[in-house]
Order: sequence, then structure tokens, then C-alpha cells
Amino acid sequence: INLGGIGEIVEGFDGVNGWTVSAITGPALTVSGVDASATLDLGDLFGDDAGRFYIGGEVTYIDEWSQEDLFVGGVVTRPAQNYAGAYDHAGGQFNSTPQWKGSAYAEYTGDRLQLRWTTRYVGEMVDLRPICQEVTPLWPAGEHETKLIDAFITHDLTAVYDLTDDLTLTAGVLNVLDEDPPFVGADLGYDPFTANPVGRVFRIGARQRF
Repeated sequence: INLGGIGEIVEGFDGVNGWTVSAITGPALTVSGVDASATLDLGDLFGDDAGRFYIGGEVTYIDEWSQEDLFVGGVVTRPAQNYAGAYDHAGGQFNSTPQWKGSAYAEYTGDRLQLRWTTRYVGEMVDLRPICQEVTPLWPAGEHETKLIDAFITHDLTAVYDLTDDLTLTAGVLNVLDEDPPFVGADLGYDPFTANPVGRVFRIGARQRF
């Protein structure tokens, strides 16, 4: 059960307006999808006990994220909608729901060195908000449900090296190709729930065990 709210402007004493808010029971929500992950041990590819290789990944597919009609006072204020693969912050609780998300990696693990390359994917979304010139001047006025938010793909590289039995060094590059987040017609210009505007980031670190 989802709880929402409905507001009503009321006139008080001396013409001072107030705002009353009442709790309502929200519409039913149906969610279905699939999560899957797998890892494949490729073993010692070179046959010289130099290390082992692995590949793997995980994927999430949302088949349905449907809300029934929202009624307030017997009137449909928000019609039923399947939000799978959609962006609709104006629609309330659904926010950003890409239909596909996932990651894949390739890893080498040796005696002291571990290297991993990871590719992350966030699928495209359809912007369901009514677009108007006053709200989003970068998009034409009067268009509805026609704007596609591009997929976001990034790559990360990490390395871990055991310098001694007690000292481990780490290094990494996040967003190796310095990809910009896809444009969204909103205040930030991107979707903070599915993308990151920081760009390429370098990290180094060390861990000492005592």
C-alpha cells in the first residue's frame, strides 16, 4: 500500500489562505523483473601458473513497474502507467526506472597482483513528463512522451598489489573514458539517480595490517 497526499487551499480569517493536507491510500503497484549474475573461471590460460583469469557480470531487467489509476475524490488524477524504462519525476514516486541495468568484468588474479576491468551499463529511458517551453526551454513546447534519455556506459580499471604480506597497494581509474552523463531536461541537466557527472577519477591507496 502506498500512501500519498492531497492538498487543498482554504481561506482563513482576514483573507489569509492556508493549506490543508490529507493522507490518502495510493494505487496498487505491480513490479516484476529478473536479476541474474554469473562468473566463469577461465583458469590458467598460459599454463605457467602465472595466475588465473575470470569473466563475469550481472544484469537486471524490469519487465513491469505498473501503477493503477490514482483516484482523488472519485476523480482519476493520474492514469495507470507502466513505468518500466521510464523517467518521470513529475509522476511522483517512480523517479528513474531503466529497463536494463548491468555490469560485466574481466579479471586477472596472480600471486600478488589483481587487475579488473569493469563495464557498467544503465539503459535508455523515455521521459514521460509533459514538456513545455516554460519549464524546459531547451526542448520544443507542447511535446509529450517523446524524449529519449540515452544509455550511460562507463568503464573502471582497478589494480591491487600485495607489496608484502602486510602491505597492500591499490590504484584505480573510475570512468576511464571520461564519459558525460546523458542529458535530461531537469535542474541538474542529468539524472542523479542513474548517472554521475564527476567524470574520470583517479584513486590510489594503501592498507597496512598490524
